[in-house]
Amino acid sequence: MATDPRPGGGWRARIRSAEYGVDRRMGGVYREVRPPSRLVFTYRWEEPDDEVGETVVTITFADADGKTEMTFHQGRFPDETEREGHRYGWMSAFEDLAAALDAPGDSPRSR
Repeated sequence: MATDPRPGGGWRARIRSAEYGVDRRMGGVYREVRPPSRLVFTYRWEEPDDEVGETVVTITFADADGKTEMTFHQGRFPDETEREGHRYGWMSAFEDLAAALDAPGDSPRSR
């Protein structure tokens, strides 16, 4: 993953699906970076046949009794199938993040 987290800076990433044996690349541009409360960036698949086009991801963070509450939104999608595909992907990523944060050892929670 490459990232330049500042307004106008870009990001690129790759996901690999062991289930389907496919690599997919995506990228975008940061529109707003306001630590510690807000992050806004564009998202687009780097594929010639991309029918989704560019979407905008907005993430806000708020204090919730000593914990962090995250609100996540991505849109607009051309149809419900595309929206649900992204929803599934993000939920999987959030589950992996939660597992990493809960893992014993040198994690952010154990410092």
